[in-house]
Amino acid sequence: MRMKNVTTIDYLDSPYSKVILDKEFRLNVFKKLIEKYKLPLTTPLAKKIGIEPRALKSFLAGDRIIVDVLERLRKQAEISIEETRNSIDVIDSMKEPSLPLNFNNNEGIRLIAGIVNEGRVRSRTIEYHNKNEEILKIIRKCARKVIGNLFQPSSSIDKRMGVKCLYFPPFVAKYFIKIGLDKPKIYPFNLPKFITDGDEDYARIWLRAFLGEDASLYPYIQNAKNGYWFLYPRIQLNRNIIIPVNIKEKLNKMITPTRPFYKINLPLKIVRILEKFYHPLLLDESKLLKKFGINLKPKFSKVYMNKDKIITATHSLSIIQLEDLEIWLNEIGCELSWQRKQLELLLSNRGSLNRVHLNDVIYKFYSLIPSYLRDKRKINESNTLTKEQKNELLKVCGV
Repeated sequence: MRMKNVTTIDYLDSPYSKVILDKEFRLNVFKKLIEKYKLPLTTPLAKKIGIEPRALKSFLAGDRIIVDVLERLRKQAEISIEETRNSIDVIDSMKEPSLPLNFNNNEGIRLIAGIVNEGRVRSRTIEYHNKNEEILKIIRKCARKVIGNLFQPSSSIDKRMGVKCLYFPPFVAKYFIKIGLDKPKIYPFNLPKFITDGDEDYARIWLRAFLGEDASLYPYIQNAKNGYWFLYPRIQLNRNIIIPVNIKEKLNKMITPTRPFYKINLPLKIVRILEKFYHPLLLDESKLLKKFGINLKPKFSKVYMNKDKIITATHSLSIIQLEDLEIWLNEIGCELSWQRKQLELLLSNRGSLNRVHLNDVIYKFYSLIPSYLRDKRKINESNTLTKEQKNELLKVCGV
């Protein structure tokens, strides 16, 4: 059973979850069933109701019971959903849950953004991957606010990816399945209307989360004459989508795994087709930007084949205009303080720079990133840093 309200999820949305109820409620149910059927023994009573006798005995003992069985007991005892909900002490692994879970609030928006950006929704769990300790702390805090003050997601280290993984139980997964996130992120889906139609606070939270987790803030550099370079700050919001089969067949002959092909490397005919297939989520995010006066449309940027030979097309919202970047800094802001400092650094040094000045800016830009988050590949491939600057940055890079 699924509730129509897409901002909340109640225990009824997860019929196969297991719950534990408080003692007073359990005794009240048993009392009402005895009065109704005049059968004091649990086995005849269970058969009369149509459930397994051991299920009724487990319920009375305070053990876990499946929600579907609980619902049958509730109806037979003629007890309200509200009273039943308020008597649930544990559902799945969650003690004292806040029922129904409500995502129409600041913490709920942030939690949805996190799962969209760095999560994987399965039928029985949610996995959230990140190695940024600041963001992991934010996700845990938001989860406790939405799910319950005692909730603490279990975690593990994914050594292959070098990230920490947080796990959320089936009951929480049901919400994200409800809003259509039970498929890979490259499949089309939209933001819930209460986010896109919400106020600026919701838009601000979503965009800050996107920049902190999945978007890019970087200096775009062009070589100029007379030994001077031009530096342009950029914020780029990227989303991938699976491309049409007929185009995929043509691209299979052109693209090699893990190597991106930008639109300048592709035939114009294919580029024109791919420009039409942007992710609807990116269009929703352009609406969020519009709330602050930033008017952008998604644009195709590149195609990419991963190690599993899956080809995706990347579309972007590129924020490059000075006035738009200043709006982001002053009105949207940054979730991470070091990203704000990076944006301030680039904005205050944008334009024409000599080589020494440029090196100094780029070195400070990378120095602001926590050492364990620095990208060794980007530092090594930088053609603006000196050898000494690269070595200095790489000395304290995380593994």
